[in-house]
Amino acid sequence: MVSVRMTYRPKPFFPAPLPGINEENLVRIRQCAGCRVRYAVFGEHRFCPACGPLPPEVVALDALGATSTARFGQRLTLTEADCRRAIADTTALCDAITALTAPPP
Repeated sequence: MVSVRMTYRPKPFFPAPLPGINEENLVRIRQCAGCRVRYAVFGEHRFCPACGPLPPEVVALDALGATSTARFGQRLTLTEADCRRAIADTTALCDAITALTAPPP
């Protein structure tokens, strides 16, 4: 007579800990220049909760300020000239990429 006997004892499972999260500060406090309401912003900032759409200049300045905060860890003071230069540089870069990637005529 042949008998087979097997036993299995699994090792205890210890999952690896999750990696730490290094994310930028997502919440920013803003105050509307028109109605003076203070509110928190998560991500993009285009509307005041009380008076509606914000002027394009305010939206652009906030977007550039949020980008500089993410890059440098502090809010930089941007002048109108800085914003115009950044927009011109971005437009020129987009034009160059479009010209290089466009199919031949």
